[in-house]
Amino acid sequence: MKQLSTLALLFCAFSLAAQMPNTISRADKLYGLSKFWQEVNYNFVYLDEVDREEWEAEYKKLLIFVQETADDYEYYRHLIRLCAMLKDGHTNVYYPEAVQAKLYNTYFGDYRLFMTINDLYKGLKARQFVPVYLLQGDEPFFIDRAVRFFETEILPEAERSFNLTIFYGKDSKAQDIIDTCMRYPMFSEHQVVIIKEANQLRDLEKLESYFEHIVPTTILVIAYK
Repeated sequence: MKQLSTLALLFCAFSLAAQMPNTISRADKLYGLSKFWQEVNYNFVYLDEVDREEWEAEYKKLLIFVQETADDYEYYRHLIRLCAMLKDGHTNVYYPEAVQAKLYNTYFGDYRLFMTINDLYKGLKARQFVPVYLLQGDEPFFIDRAVRFFETEILPEAERSFNLTIFYGKDSKAQDIIDTCMRYPMFSEHQVVIIKEANQLRDLEKLESYFEHIVPTTILVIAYK
């Protein structure tokens, strides 16, 4: 048995800058952020339910961060995370078509990166997450080991009861998984949704609809073996 198993990881939010358009100027990034922030402050009905101090602090932080974003994907990712603070399923920021086309063109995406399990752990320990991981390889032991890492190391123990959901393919329906993935995390930056034995999910292909409207605060792990 090899010491390292090669896993195929699907990066639905493929974050290599060389693959993404970079068309927004620094001035337009600041303008877009400020325009969104202003629209929320004037028109969002449930603003009184938002932690205003946290909301203002995040906006001030992003005034600096968005100017340094490497590409359009990274810029919009910051806006989507800011929008997630509103915790309102009817208020959303979406990637523009040029970015969306790079992310979700086909079932399980066009972009597949092959790496060793050590490379996977290196990214996770650095908390460099992407919204969807497809774990697939010749050694089930290493897939199980990686799934266990997602279960125990991504979220603090106190956050898991609200933000960690595990499905088993043979006992689950794709729509239930999608509905869970569309939720926002509770008192956490992320929620983790794991599909074990995804090869036994009878309507697996229906997950494609989620890839078209992905929630960036959700980390979906598909263990296919």
